[in-house]
Amino acid sequence: MSQGRKRSWTYRTYPLDSSPAAFGPFQDFFDLWLSKRGSGRRYAEWQDFQLEDFHGWYGQLSLGEIHDDPFDLSYRLWGTLLVEWWGIEMTGKLLSSYPWAGNIWEANERPYMEHLVANSQMGFVSGPLSSIDRDVVYIEGVELPLGKGETISHILSAYRRADPDNPFLPELDPVFLR
Repeated sequence: MSQGRKRSWTYRTYPLDSSPAAFGPFQDFFDLWLSKRGSGRRYAEWQDFQLEDFHGWYGQLSLGEIHDDPFDLSYRLWGTLLVEWWGIEMTGKLLSSYPWAGNIWEANERPYMEHLVANSQMGFVSGPLSSIDRDVVYIEGVELPLGKGETISHILSAYRRADPDNPFLPELDPVFLR
């Protein structure tokens, strides 16, 4: 990243029927989700997946369980590379419980996640880990809903480290942008 230039996180949502090809480096992850969802269901379920399905994404995945009243996310899975990049272990923790998450959660991530869940959409996030003094780590990720019947119960995410001077953006206009 160029000296003196700060980037912030962006949060985007897209319709579930978006083209996987529009998500470039995440196309195979999106294709996997679609294959598990099948033609008759709105969402894939966590039990539809096997460890082998995620070859190429090991260490880069998170699985967040949705909680209501108050709305929050607890991580059932936080990959080993995510621990390295973020410098924290989130498995078993509520996102809102971390000291650095408070302002970010309330101002950005909570409205984004609430929109994604309420409107049955998928998400794409990107930005530097500057809130935890890791500006040199720039992350991009796709976030796909998992469900039980017609209700979203979890968010399955895949992330990658990316070049902040050459970020990837999906080739679609987002429904939600923050």
